This record gives sequence, C-alpha cells and structure tokens, in this order.
Amino acid sequence: MKWDEDTFGLEYDLDLFNVVAVESFNMGAMASKQLIANCVPRSTLTQHVISEFHLKQENKSLNVFNTSCVLADPVTSSDANYLNIERIIGHEYFHNWTGNRVTCRDWFQLTLKEGLTVFRDQQFSGQINKCEAVKRIQTVLVVRGPQYKEDAGPMSHPIRPDSYIAMDNLLFCIIHIISQSFACMIQFSVLKVSERCVWISGYCGWVCSHLF
Repeated sequence: MKWDEDTFGLEYDLDLFNVVAVESFNMGAMASKQLIANCVPRSTLTQHVISEFHLKQENKSLNVFNTSCVLADPVTSSDANYLNIERIIGHEYFHNWTGNRVTCRDWFQLTLKEGLTVFRDQQFSGQINKCEAVKRIQTVLVVRGPQYKEDAGPMSHPIRPDSYIAMDNLLFCIIHIISQSFACMIQFSVLKVSERCVWISGYCGWVCSHLF
C-alpha cells in the first residue's frame, strides 16, 4: 500500500482492507465489487493442474485467495514461494485502482485492466526486492517460451479478441504478460531515465481521470 502511494500516488480509499484465504478456491480474478466465489472439493482441485491466474480474486476491500497464494511454511516454502505470495497479494491489491475504481466497460477491456495492474505488480516486486532486471528477464522468458509457442500455433489470437464464448476464455497468459510488456517497453526502452517520472505521472493522471 505504501509503495503504491509513494510511487504512483494511488492512496487506498477505504479504512479496511480484507484478505481471505480459502483452501478450496478456484476462481479467476475479476474486476467486480461483489464476491463471486466458486469453491470446489479438495478432490477436484488435486485432479487438475490449476493456473495461478485462477487462484485469487480481487473485490472491493475483500480479496479472496487460495491458501497457496497467502500462506507459507518457513520450513518447506522456497524463496520463490515467498516472492510469489508477495507478488500475488500485491497484484490483487493494485486492482483496487485498475479494476475496481477504474473498471472495465466490458470484458474486451480486460487487457487494459490486467496490463496496467501487472505492470505495477512487476514494478513493485522488482523495486522492493531490488531485482528489476531479473523480473524483466523472467517476463521475457515467459513471452519467448509458452507465449511464442501459442502464437505460432492454431491457438494464436490477438491480445484483444474480436469475440468470445465465455468470459473465462479471456483469462490467459497473453492478457497478463504481453499487455503489460507494452508499458514496460515504453518506460524502459523508449523513455530516458529522466523522463520516467513523466511516464508515472501520466499513468497516475489517466487512472484518476477515469474513476468509476
């Protein structure tokens, strides 16, 4: 919360921020102001490979997570587990502005919502842990790995598809990773270091001018 306020000037607008951890929770993140939970039995969870994109949900002042995205054991959890928990909780909190206060007109704007939020969560993780370059390398590896393979095959599609059968189909890797990469390209590749504060100011100004 402090990082978001100090870096982007985006102050939390409520007095209370709730985090709920549910052991059997498998629902994709949505920019809604109501709780939509789909809890399934543990046996169902263990039979399927669950993407991290479907283990948390942001709601206004109530973020719901699968326990794997909140709880860590100092004996068995790795550094990667701790970093992932920090990033996921940060990501869902950042949706308070880019997702809830500035919400989607329709599901076709999911790319914008997730792109702006993932951009902030990667900046957060990189700066807090002093590993911005490492975070960019990790993102590029995802783009060059599974995303390039998808783009080269029959499942290739634009960041913003022309149509969809179910909203769930829009929650895929390209929405989260590729969309925020454009923001990173502008900030790190195009702008000079001295101009990055202008980029952040523009980001903040756009968010504040589109409040819901």
